[in-house]
Amino acid sequence: MSILAALVGCQFGVDIAVCRNGEECPEGTTCNVELGVCRATAPGDAGTALDDGGDDDDDKPDGPDPVPAEGEGEGEGEGEGEGELPAPSATLCGDGARQGREECDDGDRLSGDGCSSTCRIDQSTIEVEPNDYPEDSGSQVMPTSSVFVAGITTMVYDEAAQQSFPEYDTFWLSPPSPVVVRIESYTRSDTDDCSGTSGFFVDLYREDVATQMAQAYLRGAWDNGNGRCSALTTTLTARPHLVLISEDTGTALIPSYRVQATVLDDRGAEHEPNDSLADAEGNAIDGLDATMNGTLADAEDVDVYRVDVPPGRGLRAEIIPDTETTPCDAFNTRVSLLDQEGVERASRASVPYACPYIDGTGDAPRNPEALNLTFEPRTLYVVVSKGASGMVGALPYRVALTVR
Repeated sequence: MSILAALVGCQFGVDIAVCRNGEECPEGTTCNVELGVCRATAPGDAGTALDDGGDDDDDKPDGPDPVPAEGEGEGEGEGEGEGELPAPSATLCGDGARQGREECDDGDRLSGDGCSSTCRIDQSTIEVEPNDYPEDSGSQVMPTSSVFVAGITTMVYDEAAQQSFPEYDTFWLSPPSPVVVRIESYTRSDTDDCSGTSGFFVDLYREDVATQMAQAYLRGAWDNGNGRCSALTTTLTARPHLVLISEDTGTALIPSYRVQATVLDDRGAEHEPNDSLADAEGNAIDGLDATMNGTLADAEDVDVYRVDVPPGRGLRAEIIPDTETTPCDAFNTRVSLLDQEGVERASRASVPYACPYIDGTGDAPRNPEALNLTFEPRTLYVVVSKGASGMVGALPYRVALTVR
């Protein structure tokens, strides 16, 4: 049983020992009475079933090696071994001081003003009408790190359906090389958030959409952001893609909204093993619009990613296919959020129009468990596992992380 299985109060395709009703814990673990689960016994604990660590010839299970004192061994005394987890150290975007991987920091939490709410350099693109359809003169090519400022302000009468519906807005993204991009709608003008009064469909098409719209459809997103807004996170190949924005009820206007398109910072591939809190992948620890690629090797595999969230900020974590053509409802994955004790606080699987996500961003987040309301940085763990369906062979994926 992995260390994660002993820490987490939920199922991940492996057995978890519970002890809330007095059950006996397996050898090498002791009961955490508060959580009601069996946890790996730390060296030095009363009644430990582990020895002092390292490879030896005694008959006790080998426990974690002792954490070296400051200045000794690997990690230079910073606790990066299998002992005590290191203290969180988060990058605070929006405090006016550029640090870490921030490209800029203008002191606010509004994208499209030259510096995004995740401290990435960006710009605004104002919509030009008409832009309802891919061949309209106003359907312009937008930089892949910018904010589309627009409004759905006109009702269009459909002769065939004998009814009116809100206009569409379209724009193009044409990356010169493969990227991972998040396309997210906002309805508030003062911050990257939504008011809850309007909803959107965000749909993605290939470049041949004008001649074969149904066949050119790639993926869509709906109602998977805060306040009825939507976020489409996807890989994009190096070719033109049409993004179509529409009001989700087909009956209402949206006088003003913004759509942010931002390229995520590729932090490379996961490093195995990363199936425990101690071994959690940390290359995207700041969560500043970061992405990594990983693989679930089999149905028992889990991958753990660590993110340090600064005070007053929230984490959005999403698991997406590694290709732009795979729809979310055909993507057999699950995402879970663990706290610093390894206890699951939220989880979600794939559904139509929404790949697995946890969202703690905004004033009224979908998952307040992913929002840090303390005065100190807080470590959260994102766990990727298979979904409810059966699994044959390996399953590649990408994790997308945003802290704002």
